[in-house]
Amino acid sequence: MNWIILSLAAGLFQASRNAVMKRLGHELDEYINVLWDSETKERAESYRADLMHSLLLESVFTKYQKC
Repeated sequence: MNWIILSLAAGLFQASRNAVMKRLGHELDEYINVLWDSETKERAESYRADLMHSLLLESVFTKYQKC
């Protein structure tokens, strides 16, 4: 029974984490659009994509490492 509660809680925390990451990504995009020129913007967007990809891989790796 406890594992059901824990799995539901984990799902809710993951969903909230995803929502926060999405919001932060949009805020970062807005910051990039307002303050930086186009060349710097392209590098920053590339860095952001790499960062989001590494965070995703880290969360997947951590999830399956615990199994």
